Amino acid sequence: MQYSKLNGLSIAFAFTIFTAIVYLNLDGYQLHLAACVGTPPSWYGPGNFSGEPPWDNWTHGWPIGFATRLCYDPAIGMEATTSRWPWDGTPLKFFHPTGAVLNCVIAVLLIFGAYGGSKPLFNRLGLDLRFSVSSLLSFTLASAVVFSARSWLFATRYTIQLAALLVIAVGAAFCGLYVWETVRESIQRRRHQLNTT
Repeated sequence: MQYSKLNGLSIAFAFTIFTAIVYLNLDGYQLHLAACVGTPPSWYGPGNFSGEPPWDNWTHGWPIGFATRLCYDPAIGMEATTSRWPWDGTPLKFFHPTGAVLNCVIAVLLIFGAYGGSKPLFNRLGLDLRFSVSSLLSFTLASAVVFSARSWLFATRYTIQLAALLVIAVGAAFCGLYVWETVRESIQRRRHQLNTT
């Protein structure tokens, strides 16, 4: 499975997965599948996806929660909620570097696996990013549709969160396809070597 030519559509797909992973890691809502927080650090199960402040603190990281911030300002009280995003100056309550490193490893594997899995399929189908008048018009149309639906898209946090999770699920499927193709080709190569000896 050797392809010397870069596929622009596969690169755009990998970048979309990267963006979704960054979004899910920065989002303070408890989207993680597992988390390692506390003193001493301990692991616990999936986060409360529908939880709202002040009943749930902000937990950052996907698929592993590795950092927790208070969702309210203790000096003012529980009615003063902090931002879900980590750049509002709210100090970290817990941070676990192992979870952060595991998230980075998972992200790299997903991104490169999705690129590797989508590239042969897109090449086989003859799909690639080509800049032409029709692609510019298609992009403009898609942007206009998204812009006109912005009130629906941003009415609730769940729409973007679920879209990011869907993008990652599709990326994981392509990653699985890449692993399957690599293993299959390795087995075929091994059989061919055994048959020729």
